[in-house]
Amino acid sequence: MVLSKVACRFFLSEKGGRPPLPSNIRDEVTNFFKNDFIYVHNVTRRLAEDTRNLVWNAQVDPKDAIHVATAIQSSIPLLNTYDGKLLARNGVIGAPSAWKSSNQR
Repeated sequence: MVLSKVACRFFLSEKGGRPPLPSNIRDEVTNFFKNDFIYVHNVTRRLAEDTRNLVWNAQVDPKDAIHVATAIQSSIPLLNTYDGKLLARNGVIGAPSAWKSSNQR
């Protein structure tokens, strides 16, 4: 599993701006990202520029573009998502065969 460092910020609170995660869950999240099967991709200038270009040129939502750019730069063959709006970009950016809904196995 490859994540951009920015992905860690998504775990600061529950989705929708709810209160911060309880401390016992924070510990679980912190420990999860320490697993050997996870590689955290640093946000470099090139990654930031590729992210910006996906937003400007491919109309990818900014919150999704960092993940797409990370996958492309890391030559990840599969990007799993439940995001219908992002799935609609299938075949427009990246390798078309790499797009797959997380609920299509």
